[in-house]
Amino acid sequence: MIRITFFRHNCIGCYYCNEVAPYRWEMNEDDGLSDLVDGERKGPVISLVTTDDELEDNLVAERNCPSGVIRVEEIS
Repeated sequence: MIRITFFRHNCIGCYYCNEVAPYRWEMNEDDGLSDLVDGERKGPVISLVTTDDELEDNLVAERNCPSGVIRVEEIS
């Protein structure tokens, strides 16, 4: 399992996460920022626990996010 953590309040809406993992990221038409599909908001942070098959795509999104607002970690 992996946990994706998203600090949306610092997102700049570059669209890169949506390009590499469109099943997990989508652009919000209202404000132009990314949304973590099925993520759960806890204050300013949105997170999601999902399966290992999403690891590689989301690591690419994390590494290439210019604002550094995506964190991906493997969990037990």
